[in-house]
Amino acid sequence: GRVDNVTHHGITIPFVIGHYFRAPVFLADMQTFNGRNTAELRYKDLTHESVHVFVEEEQSKDKETRHVTENVGYFTLIPSPIFDFKRP
Repeated sequence: GRVDNVTHHGITIPFVIGHYFRAPVFLADMQTFNGRNTAELRYKDLTHESVHVFVEEEQSKDKETRHVTENVGYFTLIPSPIFDFKRP
């Protein structure tokens, strides 16, 4: 999926209700690099219903942390074990 206009305040991305019974694997990255300060995408509050994403600026250039809008691309997966260690 994709969400536009993500700032330092963030935005909550809802998931399809009933699709996940526990928090999914969530992968995301900024698709744009607007503004003059270095920033990274962060997330919090990942549940089976939604996740909150926001742009966080580092503070080496200046102390303010407000950031202009960025577009974010994301992908979710149903969690499952990568390896099955059970032996017959």
